[in-house]
Amino acid sequence: MSITTPSIYTVISKSNPTGVYSRLPNSYINNLVFSPSTRPLNPEIGEQYYDEGDNTIYYWNGTYWISGGVQGFQGFQGLAGTTGTDGYQGLQGYQGLQGYQGLQGLAGTTGTDGYQGLQGLAGTTGTDGSQGNQGNQGNQGIVGQGFKVFATTPSYAGLNSIIATGGNVGEFVLITGGDLFVYSGTGAGSTGPDNSYEYAGDVTDESKLVGVQGPIGFQGFQGNQGLAGTTGTNGNQGNQGFQGLVGTTGTNGNQGNQGNIGPTGPGGGFIQMVQLLDSVQSTTTSGQAVVSNWTRQFYSNGGTLMFNTSFSAFASSPGIYTFDFLIDGNSVANTRFYFNSASYHLTIPSYFNIESVSVGFHTGAIRIPSGITVDTGDYCNMSMIEVLGANSVGLTGSIGNQGFQGFQGLAGVTGPSNPGVQGFQGFQGFQGLQGLQGFAGVTGPSNPGVQGFQGFFGLQGIQGIAGAAVGSLANVKMSFTRTVDSPAISTAGNRLYAFSGATGVFNTPSSNITFNSSNGRFTVLEQGDYYLDSRLIIKGNNNPDFITTDVYVNTGTVYSYTHVAYGIVSPVSFPIGLYLPLNTNDYVHVACFTTGTVGPITVKAGSTMNLSRMTNGPTGAQGSVGTQGIQGIQGLPGPTGTLSGTVTFTQGPSIPANTDIDNYPISEGAIFTMTGSGGINFNGIANGTVGRFIVLVNNTAGNVVFKQENAGSTATNRFSLATSQITVGTNSTITFLYGNTTLGNRWLCIAKQ
Repeated sequence: MSITTPSIYTVISKSNPTGVYSRLPNSYINNLVFSPSTRPLNPEIGEQYYDEGDNTIYYWNGTYWISGGVQGFQGFQGLAGTTGTDGYQGLQGYQGLQGYQGLQGLAGTTGTDGYQGLQGLAGTTGTDGSQGNQGNQGNQGIVGQGFKVFATTPSYAGLNSIIATGGNVGEFVLITGGDLFVYSGTGAGSTGPDNSYEYAGDVTDESKLVGVQGPIGFQGFQGNQGLAGTTGTNGNQGNQGFQGLVGTTGTNGNQGNQGNIGPTGPGGGFIQMVQLLDSVQSTTTSGQAVVSNWTRQFYSNGGTLMFNTSFSAFASSPGIYTFDFLIDGNSVANTRFYFNSASYHLTIPSYFNIESVSVGFHTGAIRIPSGITVDTGDYCNMSMIEVLGANSVGLTGSIGNQGFQGFQGLAGVTGPSNPGVQGFQGFQGFQGLQGLQGFAGVTGPSNPGVQGFQGFFGLQGIQGIAGAAVGSLANVKMSFTRTVDSPAISTAGNRLYAFSGATGVFNTPSSNITFNSSNGRFTVLEQGDYYLDSRLIIKGNNNPDFITTDVYVNTGTVYSYTHVAYGIVSPVSFPIGLYLPLNTNDYVHVACFTTGTVGPITVKAGSTMNLSRMTNGPTGAQGSVGTQGIQGIQGLPGPTGTLSGTVTFTQGPSIPANTDIDNYPISEGAIFTMTGSGGINFNGIANGTVGRFIVLVNNTAGNVVFKQENAGSTATNRFSLATSQITVGTNSTITFLYGNTTLGNRWLCIAKQ
């Protein structure tokens, strides 16, 4: 760095260790502040001075003056005293109590040698000199760059096409859908091309963002040792005294308090819902075989996985066929479906519940049995729901803070050193004063670069395992399929109960959900939130038919919808998906009826009812408490912190973006979607709190322009953009952090996609 000539400074060097010059003003002597008018000529390596003009210490490295805190040189030791005359050696006395150590005196001149006397008593030890002042703190390290996404790709395979260099180490690649990978360098990661990446989690999951520890500042130079004092006269040596008794050992300090127990983690529940297949067309495949187009990769957090699928196929002959669901090539669940005719494409609604899937990426696939074929006229939909129930083992929370260590016990008292009295030892020369410790460098400038993010709080411990008061989630699910067509009805308004009098098979039986075939009712024996997934196959008679399907809980209607069915595509699949809060012994049943022109309608074989409990039943015994999550280490000013674990951000309500927006009253959440026509200016957001982090997603039909310090919004609701405006296009994002600036609190833009 360039140095301007200081107006006032202090100089210390080997040739001038005290820093005192002949031109020292008297007014600064008492405060040890020196003010030479010019910089010292011909400096030596290690020479330093303190510039009061910019409050910085500089030292000479042989080429330049460098800023930084340097420890002062130690003062010279006092001159040794002259050696005194030797006395006669006396009898050695008992060793006395050890006294305080006194200041080292100047040694006397050396006298003529006499007869060696008895060793004298040892003098008391003089008190230690006071320690020099501590220097000022050294310069703060350079602030590094913040969180940065340097590339995006639509899939995991796209990592192979991204060109990353050494300058991208610590930066992130975002995959469409939310998966985040950090580039660690070739061979330094655990996944991706050449093991160059680490998986950092989904933007809808929680984790810690941990910064890298910064380098330690340079230690100051140690001062020169003072000159040794002259040796004092030797006293007569006395007889060796008996060694004193050893003092008793001090008691041990009390043990520190135990760290606080972390709070109870939240109960298990919904983690994620992902659409894996959306009307994906098949290639022609005959069983037994895996349908390649209906194979997808997914990520598991270790919870219970529920796969809801609907696909079509046709059979070579009527009968019941078993379809397998595979994870990583292994069959983990299956469903059975009845084909009442050959060579007709029928829709197979299916529901697969899988537990104990390890954390990480897996591959799910559908395998069709022998006698079944799919072709380009068949399509598949597949969604995945993941939950953690009370009977699943929760994620381990981080460890609570360690208690303070107890104070060390006091040292035992030194035992008496009697009996013999030792002859007097000559006085030791005074020790030279210790040099003042050098001033530490003042704190350096706080720029450039944005300070790294503070690490995210560690995951709070999930609630421990609940007691055995209720059955496990594993058996609170049931799937039933009709294998025989229902009777037809022809009267308008008459209800046909879809599963009344049904003959069928249990794809997944349950002891906690019962089915009464006489009235078509499904009764739950445990309270909780349930998911109903029903696929009715209904054959009408008219073109078109207006068919209404109703779902009842006990005697009340909770769902009703009228479908239009055209005879050209009869029979027709009617899907129903509902979340239902049910109490113990509540029953659910489904009915359908026609309106308008009436013809006979029939519920066909293959119609299926799936009912699963999504949450826990009555609370059992309290499980063990999860440990408290560790607070993330503050991100270091320097290389970008490494994101580890998983992160979950809460989705907030949509933001209408049809006209210019001022002081928008944002609600709870972290991710907000802007909807509407777009083509507007966004000038400010209300309800900001320091440290709040939000992501805005533009799902409008046009651009949204964010304005810098626009007067249309209150000052503390405005944006700080470092430019006059930022334009966010459709399907792009912008990220803000609310914090303090020189103008007051503002929404700071920290990222834009």
